[in-house]
Amino acid sequence: MINKLNLNYNNNMEYRELPPLELLNGFFNCDFDSGKLTWKVSSARNIKVGDEAGCLIKSGKGKGYRQLQINGICYQAHRIIWYMYTGEDPKDMMIDHINTDNNAPLEKMKPNNVQNLRRATNDENLYNQKKSKNNTSGYKGISAGKRSYKNGKFYLFWLAKIDGKKDGKVFYPFRKCIKRYEWETSPPKYLIKAIETAREKLHGEFYRHE
Repeated sequence: MINKLNLNYNNNMEYRELPPLELLNGFFNCDFDSGKLTWKVSSARNIKVGDEAGCLIKSGKGKGYRQLQINGICYQAHRIIWYMYTGEDPKDMMIDHINTDNNAPLEKMKPNNVQNLRRATNDENLYNQKKSKNNTSGYKGISAGKRSYKNGKFYLFWLAKIDGKKDGKVFYPFRKCIKRYEWETSPPKYLIKAIETAREKLHGEFYRHE
């Protein structure tokens, strides 16, 4: 039995093993171009054959993505779509959205097109994140550091870094600090180029600059 949809987002869904493919094919039709799952069966009073499955997350983590519930367990719709298309349960891998433009109007979002999905580790998924909303430089990975005063002039330090993790410890495969005059209110172009070049090399197909 398929129960009523649950609107709560659950981080564990990112790694949860999926139901058997035969079960999913019995419940859903999938349009792989639009990335939509629709019901093949009417499993509840409020669900009709042909209705789009799942509910759209409207805020917080998972905004713009759909989730649904099967036998009381919540699943991410894009993981099910990937499984139905490839026949491979991602299991302990994440399904990354190549284009993560979740600022578009909710009704226009089509993130689950299969061409927009790929398997990824947790680190690779993080590589594809946009720059933080708290970013003040306008460039991902670059921040304004401390001010200093020398020879009658104020200076501002621009710090560019790419974080990494190894054996649970944070390290910086790229880190560069540049001192500039305070009135130069944006990081120098060569620093931007340096971190973008390093990011492309370190993150491969998962790199994201903006």
